Amino acid sequence: MDKEHMRLYVWEIEEQCRYALKAWKLIQSPQTDVDTEPWYSIQAFLVATANISRFLWPVPKKEDRGKQLRDFLSVQDDSPLRRREVRDSFEHFDERLDSWIASGRGDHFGRMHGPSDFFELKPGDNARIF
Repeated sequence: MDKEHMRLYVWEIEEQCRYALKAWKLIQSPQTDVDTEPWYSIQAFLVATANISRFLWPVPKKEDRGKQLRDFLSVQDDSPLRRREVRDSFEHFDERLDSWIASGRGDHFGRMHGPSDFFELKPGDNARIF
């Protein structure tokens, strides 16, 4: 990859890092609308970090680009940015909701903010807890 292309990719990764950091600060700040604000910030954080992950670990046909970026930025293969379980859970929430509806389970809690042991939940009846 030439220097100009590397610069463009790195600039975009830096931008996504700024978005993720801003969202993280919002997650940690006092919330005035506890029903919406934490989840808005959490989703913004996950989207930004997912974008970074896709640059660094792209689809197989673009793996060379990802390797060059990881080497240039000194990002190890065991970086937490590589893990996609939480991001995938958010991105494919429609499928999780389909599964829950098909299961015929009882109560459904879409989003909860607070200690998970504070709420009396049955396994599988909750969707998102922070």
